[in-house]
Amino acid sequence: MENWVGKKACILLENDGKDFEKWNMNHAEISTEILAVEEHVGIWVANNTLEFTFKINKEGNPIPEQEQRSEKSSAKVLIPWRFIKGVLVLDDERARVIKSGTIGF
Repeated sequence: MENWVGKKACILLENDGKDFEKWNMNHAEISTEILAVEEHVGIWVANNTLEFTFKINKEGNPIPEQEQRSEKSSAKVLIPWRFIKGVLVLDDERARVIKSGTIGF
């Protein structure tokens, strides 16, 4: 499993991903890059499709509610093993991200 880090993967999620709906990962299968593997915990993956509403600006000041907007953001997500049905790790160099969230195969 340690050689999975940095590779592209397809991960089959339990419950059709409904447990990750809030993070825009509510699919039975997600395509992503593996960032780290915690043997007894789960897999860290990249999520480049997260929509998030920031309530403070970069200076740390509150943003008025009427000015808050949902923005796309990148995040790292830990998927515990109990939510994973299967993992397909791609070793072929042609399996690369061709656009955010899509694996080219």
